[in-house]
Parts: sequence; structure tokens; C-alpha cells
Amino acid sequence: MNMHDWVLLKIEIEWSKGELVIGLVDAGSTPVEIKASGMRAFHLERGHAWGESSSLYEAIGPMEVDSGFSRLSLMMQSGDALVVEAESFVLPADIVR
Repeated sequence: MNMHDWVLLKIEIEWSKGELVIGLVDAGSTPVEIKASGMRAFHLERGHAWGESSSLYEAIGPMEVDSGFSRLSLMMQSGDALVVEAESFVLPADIVR
């Protein structure tokens, strides 16, 4: 998925439902969302190893990791990572493979 230079705005989790929404702004300054349902894992780093940045370097996935679960990894230009494992993902239409 080509999400280079998209800006991460927010992450919302509805824990009881296992739903996650990632709010972003795409390269054309349009707000977009990635939605995950059936979330079983969420990992976030924010150490700024490469310096402060809210922009994405690359997105990897979603790719199947177990029967019924896929993983989406968002690598930030700060050197940090956001990783979600869920049963399903809904991606913005212009980045769907």
C-alpha cells in the first residue's frame, strides 16, 4: 500500500467491541480512516528513534498471520511502528490492492 507521507491524526479503540479506527490525512489532504474489526492485538511505539514525525513511511499489509486474522503494520517516519492484528480491515478505497 502506498501511504508514504500520509499523516497520522488519531487512534480510537472501542475495547469492548474489539474495534479500532485509525484517522489519517492522505497526500491530497483528505481525511481518511482505516477500520479494524475483531481486533486481538495492538502495539504502538512512540520513541522517535529517527526524530519527531507524524507522517507514515510505509504500510505493510494487511497480510494473513493466522487462520482468520491479518496484520497491518504502519511504519512511521519517526522510526516507530503501529501494528494491528484483527479479523478484518476496511481500507480507504484509493489504497486497496
